[in-house]
Amino acid sequence: MKSSRTVSFAVLALGLLALAAPAARACDIKIYDAALNQWPRNYYLLYLVHNNAQPLTAAQEAMVKNLREKTFADTNADVVKLNLDGSMLREDREFLSGQGCNGWPQLVVLGKDGAVLARVSGALDKKGLERLNERLGMLSEGTRAVVLAPKSDEKAWKAASEITADALAAAGIKDVKPEVLDTEAAANKELAAKYAPPKLPAFFLVSPRGTTLAQFPIDVKEKELATAFDSSARQDLTKTLDKGKYAISFVFVTGKDKKANSEAEKILKNAIKQSDKLLKVKVGRVDVEVGDAEETVFLKNLDVTAVPAVVPVFGKGKRLEALAGKELTEDNLMDRAGFMLQNCTCVLNPDALGEDLLLKWKGIDNRVKVDR
Repeated sequence: MKSSRTVSFAVLALGLLALAAPAARACDIKIYDAALNQWPRNYYLLYLVHNNAQPLTAAQEAMVKNLREKTFADTNADVVKLNLDGSMLREDREFLSGQGCNGWPQLVVLGKDGAVLARVSGALDKKGLERLNERLGMLSEGTRAVVLAPKSDEKAWKAASEITADALAAAGIKDVKPEVLDTEAAANKELAAKYAPPKLPAFFLVSPRGTTLAQFPIDVKEKELATAFDSSARQDLTKTLDKGKYAISFVFVTGKDKKANSEAEKILKNAIKQSDKLLKVKVGRVDVEVGDAEETVFLKNLDVTAVPAVVPVFGKGKRLEALAGKELTEDNLMDRAGFMLQNCTCVLNPDALGEDLLLKWKGIDNRVKVDR
């Protein structure tokens, strides 16, 4: 008996294929092959944030050039320079505010479980709070807001004090009473360090869907960035997918619990074996350990919240949702492998299936066919 998660994935997959059925003409190419040879990759951006007070030096400009031409050669990523004091898109401005780049005060909205729902920085008027409300959407009971600023900074403290419950309510954020905290008070030392504005210039690695995967100081060594963006596990994953040797690859993420790792590995091995035997699908495997410093950015990229876990990846690195706990079953894994054998259709939206991982892959983009 397959789990409800398995059924829901199968229904979603078939729904994507059957959408607008009369016009959804199936190709004679399988999904895994289309993903590898036709679908374009999602791109990552490494934002380099600076301002007029801290302009980029000649050496830093040269570093950006090297990043583009060397570190990011054959990688689905690029560097974008953003000047806080210059003009930019609203989306970029809001992104920088969410990273704390606008300085004190820092407004952090937290869910009942303590997870950060949104963060904005700098002085906020009603318009700024309304935009925050757009990002937050419906709030659940237990949502709270913390406003942080150093009391000794008169301008910042005044701006923090103006973020009141009434100001939030006027912007549509109701039933949330903000707590204004002095970052210089000993009791707030930990929060102050956690949400302090970043020292500029700084790098922020952002996924195609807007998730911040990492932050790096401007003096980071190019070698460190090259390792972060092309770690051993990423290289292994590229090798398993390259040239279509495997229709799909399972990234096995292990934790500290050896017994749990062993049980999960048995499930994984059986699923790979059965996929080959029953479905005639070749499945690759890549292992990575939580806590491996070299794989920190890769692990964040995989979006694994519980371990041990298996992340199905296919095509040029398209990542499906991680399977862990009760969801990590042979049936679920085989469903992901079997989906690769479905015929591609003209209405199948690759972005609906998942986000492409950041991978360095020589010549891969040359395979993308403009005309289908």
